[in-house]
Amino acid sequence: MRLNQVTAIIIGLITSQSSAEKAKQIIWQPDSIQYSIQVDTTYLKIGKYIQLQQRLKKGASGWTQSKEDIPDSWEIDSMAFFGNELRLREIKRGWYYLSPENYGALSFAILNGGKKTNLDLEIIWNKLGKK
Repeated sequence: MRLNQVTAIIIGLITSQSSAEKAKQIIWQPDSIQYSIQVDTTYLKIGKYIQLQQRLKKGASGWTQSKEDIPDSWEIDSMAFFGNELRLREIKRGWYYLSPENYGALSFAILNGGKKTNLDLEIIWNKLGKK
């Protein structure tokens, strides 16, 4: 199942607040976030996704792991933090980003309503993950 407990808590906390308030609520520490592109075609069969893992300071609370689905057809050739943004470049479609400003809305759109097709994911990323 795509909806894990941590993501569900984050979504519940941020869906009723404004964008500026959302950005303040989300713990997002680029120096403490590890990221990678993963593919799962056997266990959960969720396809391609961005795996995020954040180390929190002792006593801090917030998210520590997140999986953000991307279309299986995407070929990511670059992914790095630039300031507060995790930017990824899909070779045919250009740059996309994750940051405190779009993380909650993007996660919610991906998880809301169950499994997404590649076209659904591309529409979500084009709407919420591009500037």
